Amino acid sequence: MSFSILSSINRDDVFIGQSFIYTVTIKADKYTDFTLNAPMAHTAVTLRLDGLRYENGQYTQQYIIIPVQAGPLELGKAVAYVSRMGENYNPYAQFFAREQADKGLHMFQSGVPAVQVRPADSGCLPWLVATDVQAVRKLDGDVVAMAITAYGQLGQLIEKPDMPGMVIHGHADTEITHKGIIGRRSDSWRVQGNTVLPALEVKWWDENAGICRVTQVPPLYVPNLVDAKSALHQPMMWLVLGVLAMKASLFVIFVIMVRNYFRKKQPRDLYPL
Repeated sequence: MSFSILSSINRDDVFIGQSFIYTVTIKADKYTDFTLNAPMAHTAVTLRLDGLRYENGQYTQQYIIIPVQAGPLELGKAVAYVSRMGENYNPYAQFFAREQADKGLHMFQSGVPAVQVRPADSGCLPWLVATDVQAVRKLDGDVVAMAITAYGQLGQLIEKPDMPGMVIHGHADTEITHKGIIGRRSDSWRVQGNTVLPALEVKWWDENAGICRVTQVPPLYVPNLVDAKSALHQPMMWLVLGVLAMKASLFVIFVIMVRNYFRKKQPRDLYPL
């Protein structure tokens, strides 16, 4: 059976950091053994999207390409090394195709799509190219937690926000989906009380509108934790004092009643001499 390899992209004009999908389509028999080299470039990051899929007589493999430099993007070719064409299926042969020269390797290369990369606004973070960015900052006791979620960009490169206090946690991850890349970053700090944390700005490049946007995080007031604890304990203190005062009053009333009782029982001299 014949073997062919084609490549295509979903957009050919992007900004720095704006991802696009590179699709490799291979038409071959289902039992053909081959290895596929991903298209690489010195000025872009390549991420594989899911695994190799086979349907209706063709294989499909998709990659997410993220350029890091403006100008024409020189992508490498997608290369397939075929070790066997036939009905004898060997699921392990594809991993050793290059070394098994005795089987007769055949190399097939795809064309190279042309991509133009435009620079983003220098005032925006060049890596944070997205369709939407959300940022939330919350207070729990003396710990401030902040979470940033960006859609459509390389998430692990979200910069850590500048926050006062002792860092106790920091984590970033990326989820690759067919709708794009979702990046998440979460950080937390232990801060002192009676402090106002200033507003924060998360700058990012809107890949749809082609403009720089800013996600605002409002100021956050951290109360004096010692005074807060004292205020919390003040109602309890007055309650305890009230109970003690009530017990003291009952005791005094009890003593007066006992004294009056024994005074009534004491015999009196009605006829003094």
